[in-house]
Amino acid sequence: MHGPRLDLRGVPPRQTRCYSRPRNTRATGSVVSVAMEFDVRFYRTATGEEPVVKWLNELKRTQPLLERLVVTGLEKLNNGDRHGPPLTTQIDPANGIYELRVGSANIARVFFFFQPGREIVVTNGYVKQRQRLNPRELRRAQDYQRDWKARHP
Repeated sequence: MHGPRLDLRGVPPRQTRCYSRPRNTRATGSVVSVAMEFDVRFYRTATGEEPVVKWLNELKRTQPLLERLVVTGLEKLNNGDRHGPPLTTQIDPANGIYELRVGSANIARVFFFFQPGREIVVTNGYVKQRQRLNPRELRRAQDYQRDWKARHP
């Protein structure tokens, strides 16, 4: 039996689960390829605020096409075969923080990190204004990660 899939259409859910189990198992010679599935969760502050949900709602109001691209990108995080360039890149190796990039003219970046048990925690996002990574947004993702790990040992 399958758990609910990540569905970010409309109002994003508070917590989403996609149960980890092999799927799309394919034998190629003597190698077996197994697509891994991940649980995707949104970071929640101690007061219950979900920064990425707040950002997505604002993005939907101001740039609905870009919001749709972000939602589609987040849905792809469930499938481990989709991890890696061009969709995701590790941007902070010391802390294990990655980014999801979507868009062409306007580019949105969404930060996330992995937790044991095939879990992904999505922290925050922003619309890129310059070529370089916004260091303030990266620090925010690092702060959220530290808070998450302190409250979920």
